[in-house]
Amino acid sequence: MEDTTGYVVRLPDGKYVTIHHTPQHWWNEPRHVGYIAPELLAPDLDQPRQEMVESELEELQIAIAAAGVREPITVTLRQCAPWIRVEPQYENRPFAIVSGHRRHLSATRAGVPAVPVRVVLYDNETQHRDDAVLLNGQRHDMSPMDEARDIKRRLTLGERPEAIARSYGKNNVSWVHSRNALNNLAPALQALLNPTLTREKQLPVVVAIRLGSIKKPSPASIAEFCDEYDLTQPRELGDTEEELAHTMQLLMYEVIQGQKMTAIVACHFVENTRRATGSGARATHKSEKYEPRKRVEALLNYLKSISQGLPTTWSGAEFTRICAGQTRLQMGEHLALALEAGKSLVEIIEHLETIERSKPHFDERITALLTAPVAPVQKFTPRARTMADMPPEEVAAIKARLGLR
Repeated sequence: MEDTTGYVVRLPDGKYVTIHHTPQHWWNEPRHVGYIAPELLAPDLDQPRQEMVESELEELQIAIAAAGVREPITVTLRQCAPWIRVEPQYENRPFAIVSGHRRHLSATRAGVPAVPVRVVLYDNETQHRDDAVLLNGQRHDMSPMDEARDIKRRLTLGERPEAIARSYGKNNVSWVHSRNALNNLAPALQALLNPTLTREKQLPVVVAIRLGSIKKPSPASIAEFCDEYDLTQPRELGDTEEELAHTMQLLMYEVIQGQKMTAIVACHFVENTRRATGSGARATHKSEKYEPRKRVEALLNYLKSISQGLPTTWSGAEFTRICAGQTRLQMGEHLALALEAGKSLVEIIEHLETIERSKPHFDERITALLTAPVAPVQKFTPRARTMADMPPEEVAAIKARLGLR
């Protein structure tokens, strides 16, 4: 039988509400909104957003302490969602949070006696996870690692990449696979994607995705890489493919940091190395990728792609036309990428100029010989052979065959 007594509490904004600690009929009514004590809500261990910025939580706590929770927290009954995992100390709590973990944590810290909740019931886990991603994405941008963990979990459940992409508002499954690659990163590199870090300390997501694509490097290819970039080879490489991949990723990040590569240069560097290490290069000789001839070829192809690319033929008016629909923020991003590309190109030019100046000049006499016109070769006509040119015994033999004396 439903407990109708309950007890009345006062909210920070002065409003009085009645809450209960025993099941109520509206707890099973989808879309119903009511008030409940924060200690009846259990955080979902697999919630999409695993990373929270402490400074933002402190600000939210101050706001909630003054005015309470304004927007209902989305919850679901745990007995209707057995797939939801919670901490052992929360096992007796009847509700699991779908969206609103930040509001719940801040309300708990602020000592608010009741929070508004909206009840939602799900038919299956896929439906629940889709809703959690959608709601959390609308509330606050999820971090790249939050998205990666959610995508991995949903792929494990058998959800199709196309459906996952649509739930994130993407129309390309390649985005799903790119985000999922972050799950392959070494833990130390995953930590560098934390949004609480300053921009200077964060690992660019595009570079992290490339590093996450590094798979199955052999110990020989790792040794070759260390030799090429004058790195100290780790004593323990690990035995599993994952451990070897993590070792290679950390070594590559060391090179990226040491050479202060821009994001675009780092992406090219990782991609080229990935192709080499993915082939399982042997330690007995340098792989083809490291041959000077191949590297010169790669350099020339890169420079040609810039100097002969289609954008080099566009006029100022054409640039204005194609960028007419871009916002100022988007144009700022395009400009930043162009400046990064320009910086890397300037560095290449400086290297080439230094090497060109170090090359010895040709000796003028050698240059003259190489550039002098070649005299035409006179035709040689051999002189006919006569008996006067032959030895006596050969002349005698010829005369005998002809019957001469």
